[in-house]
Amino acid sequence: MIKKLKSIKKYKIISLVIIICLIFFIYNTPTFKQLYNDILFFKLFDTEKNKKQNEKTQEYKNIRYIFDVSYKKTDTKNIFLYDTVKNESLIEDMLAPGTEGEFDIVLTTNSNTRYQVKFNSLNSKPYNLKFQNLETKETVNNLEELNLEGTLQKNTLKSIPIHWYWNYENTKEGDIQDTIDSKKIKNYEFSINTVGEQWR
Repeated sequence: MIKKLKSIKKYKIISLVIIICLIFFIYNTPTFKQLYNDILFFKLFDTEKNKKQNEKTQEYKNIRYIFDVSYKKTDTKNIFLYDTVKNESLIEDMLAPGTEGEFDIVLTTNSNTRYQVKFNSLNSKPYNLKFQNLETKETVNNLEELNLEGTLQKNTLKSIPIHWYWNYENTKEGDIQDTIDSKKIKNYEFSINTVGEQWR
C-alpha cells in the first residue's frame, strides 16, 4: 500500500513537471506569441469600437422633437422641461438651481419652405432659468424671445439644438427668487409651434 502511494506521488510529480515544461515550450513558440498578439489586438480593437459606438450614442442622446414644415403645414407640441433634463444635474429628482438640459428641434420638409418656430409658456417659468440656441449662441431669459426662422430646401432636414440652464445665484435677491421658484414650480411646460410657407 505504501509502495502504491509512493508510486502515485511519483507519477503526479512527473506529470506536473511535464505539464510545466510543455507550457514553457508552448509559451515560447512563435505560434503562441502570434496568437497572443492577435487576441490582444482584437481586444483593443473591440474596446476602441465600443468607445466609438458610445461616443456616437452620446452625440444623439438629446431628446428630438420633429416637425414637418412643408408648405401650409403647422404643427404644435407641448413639452415638459423635466423630460429634457440631464439626469446627472438633477437635485432630488426635481428642477432646481444647478439643473440643465438640452433638446433638438428637428425640421423636415418636402418643399422649399420658409419656416418659423415659436414658443409659448403654458405656466410660470423659474425666473433665473435661461435658454440658448447652440447654433447661433443667442441666449435669452424667455423661450418666446428666441428667434428661430429661416429657409429650408426641399427634402432636407435641419436640427436646432437648444440648451437650458438654471444657474445658482450669488445675490441675496437671486437666492430668494430661486427658493420661491423651487417650491412653487414643479415643472415648466411650454409649447413649440412651427409654420411652413412656400419659398421660391
